[in-house]
Amino acid sequence: MRRRAALIAALGWSLAGCSPEAPALDAGAVRQGIYHNAYLNLTLPLPLGWSVEKPPRADWFLDRFTQLLAAGDRLEPDAKSLAGRQHFLLRAYSERTFLELAAAEIGTQPDLHTGADCLKRVRVLLDAGGRPYRITQKPRPAKIGGLDFEAMSFSVQLVDGELRQEVFAAVRWGYAVVFVVAAPDAAGLKQAQAALTKARFAVKL
Repeated sequence: MRRRAALIAALGWSLAGCSPEAPALDAGAVRQGIYHNAYLNLTLPLPLGWSVEKPPRADWFLDRFTQLLAAGDRLEPDAKSLAGRQHFLLRAYSERTFLELAAAEIGTQPDLHTGADCLKRVRVLLDAGGRPYRITQKPRPAKIGGLDFEAMSFSVQLVDGELRQEVFAAVRWGYAVVFVVAAPDAAGLKQAQAALTKARFAVKL
């Protein structure tokens, strides 16, 4: 699963947004099996037996995707320009699946206002990734913890098999907020999706 995650991280994030200045983002912490993020007013109970990576490192897909969100359509942005703009907040995983949370400061890009705008960049990333993929569910509205997100599901063919992923994106307070769940099969993906249904936002962003 870690090997798959490392390969996935190479797919990428591609969003940029609306607010020129974003407030400082709280990295959050896991206490007694529950992830807390005061900035996002978010709590997320993690499934029993899952591990948490400290500090969280994004897989290839999430890393590249947040790069695209923070720096526009460039696939090789200046690392210095991304300092402090990509925030990998949580990576929790089991043997079969993983769940990630990240936020990217979207700056002043005028074409990124919504989660749907963010998901358009996912296709940019997938097309540039060099691996066969298929969209299994087109972009659609979704709810996480009572808040509105946009979701898209896809499958990427890796050397050692298929990796199924689902991305949820929203734009709030100058950040693109993104959840990613992934697994090699339908059962594992269902487990990750079930974990995400337990997320709760205390106030509406």
